[in-house]
Amino acid sequence: PALIIPRIKNSEVEFGIRHYAGDVLYDATGFVTKNQDTLATDLMECAQTSTNDIIAKEIANTTMPGSGPSKSKSMPNRRQSNLVAPTAWSKYKESLNSLMNNLNKSQSRYIRCVKPNSVKKPAIMEHSLTLQQLRSSGVISAVTLARSAFPNRLEHSLILERFIFMFPPNQKKKLKELDLKSPGDQKVASEILLTHALQPLQSEDGVKAFVVGRTKAYFRGGALEYLEAIRLKGLEGPAIKVQAVVRGHLARTATERRKKKEQRERYEYFSGSAIRIQSTVRMWLAQKERDKRYVQLIKAQAKAL
Repeated sequence: PALIIPRIKNSEVEFGIRHYAGDVLYDATGFVTKNQDTLATDLMECAQTSTNDIIAKEIANTTMPGSGPSKSKSMPNRRQSNLVAPTAWSKYKESLNSLMNNLNKSQSRYIRCVKPNSVKKPAIMEHSLTLQQLRSSGVISAVTLARSAFPNRLEHSLILERFIFMFPPNQKKKLKELDLKSPGDQKVASEILLTHALQPLQSEDGVKAFVVGRTKAYFRGGALEYLEAIRLKGLEGPAIKVQAVVRGHLARTATERRKKKEQRERYEYFSGSAIRIQSTVRMWLAQKERDKRYVQLIKAQAKAL
């Protein structure tokens, strides 16, 4: 328990609270008495005439016990008695009532802050300190109670989005008739889907592994994990096919690129060789033609002489 009752008390209203950081003792003696000090009337009047709009409006809008409507300007100003003036305790009570009214009108969400380490540095986790904070704040107890009956819950729209492929084949016609955007039809489709998918987890006495609510479905321990395992197996086949198609495309692309590179290198190699052969043959033919013409020119000169 978090409450500590000291063996030796200095007063009847002394008690202690076991916090995660250590035990702290409190003494409530005079708690109400010391909060009955009245707010000075001149201070309130001074605050109401303040040039700061925030202070003036806050004092003017504060409705405290004993503060009636403002008197007419024609009446003589009379100093209010401190006996009926608002006290710190009455102001705190009024503020607390206003806060509770606002909380009751809204949907509150609480954030639990946990101190991960005592050295105030990032990327350091002290598990014993964290666990002690969670245990002292009641988070572990709340999680344990939640997991004892229906530890997991999902909205009907999310169930249909994640596990629609588990819908029974003999009910496909009914699925087409339902409007999956309607909350009522979502509930019907979700119940049909879960009844078929979680049939192996149903107990011998007919107790199902889930309960369908108006907007959510509640799963017993292990039911949601079972559905996720089936989902992973169901997605494994299509994932393998997609991977095979992508890898085949990448392999063919790489092969075609390599073939084009080899063909270009081969063309450049044979093209250079052909050019060298052509230049050699053309040079030989040109030399042969030159020699032939040179001989013919010599013979012609000899006949002329």
